[in-house]
Amino acid sequence: MDAPGPGNEAGADGGHDITNETPAFVWEYLYFPAVSFLKQYGWFVILGLIVITFLWHKIKPHLQQWLKKIEDQKEYTRYKDDPDLAQRRFEAMEKSRKALQEQLDRQAEVYTEKQKEIEEKKRQLKIQDWDNHLQGKGYRSKVKPGQPTDMENQQPKPKKKNVYRTSDYNPLMGSSSGTTFRPPRRGGAGGG
Repeated sequence: MDAPGPGNEAGADGGHDITNETPAFVWEYLYFPAVSFLKQYGWFVILGLIVITFLWHKIKPHLQQWLKKIEDQKEYTRYKDDPDLAQRRFEAMEKSRKALQEQLDRQAEVYTEKQKEIEEKKRQLKIQDWDNHLQGKGYRSKVKPGQPTDMENQQPKPKKKNVYRTSDYNPLMGSSSGTTFRPPRRGGAGGG
C-alpha cells in the first residue's frame, strides 16, 4: 500500500486525495465562454481597444478644456454672488506677491553685497601688486596654485596620428582630383 506522503494524503474517507478543485460552474459559465469569445472575436477586441485608445487621446484635451470651462463658470458665479470672497482672494494674492517681492529684494541685496566684496578684494589685490612692483618685489605669480610650475614636471602630450582619411572623405563622391561635373548655365533665349 502507498504510504501517506505529500502527494498522497490519506483522508478520513478511506484514502482519497483531498484537493481543491475548481467548481464546474466556473468552467462551464465563465472560462469556456470567455475563451470561445476571444477565439472568435479576439482581433476585433484588440482593434476596438486600439481605436478607443486613439479616440481617448484625441478627445482628452477637449474634455479637459470643457471641464475647466465648467469649473471657471462655477467659480465666476460664486464670486458674482459673494464679492467679499473675491476681494479676500485678491488681497491674499497681493499679500503673497509682496512677500515674494520682498524675499527677492533681500536676495538681490545679499548678491550685490557679495559682488561688491569680491570687487573690493580684487581692487585691493591689484593695489598690493602695484605697490610690490614699485618696491621692486615684482608682480605676483599669474600661475594658479594647483598648476605645476616647472616645465620638467609637465609631460608632453603625444600627438595624435592621422592614419585615416579626413572626415569629409566619402567614397561615393568619386575621385578627389578636383574636377567635377557642373551643369551649364541655364539662360534664357540666346537672341539679341
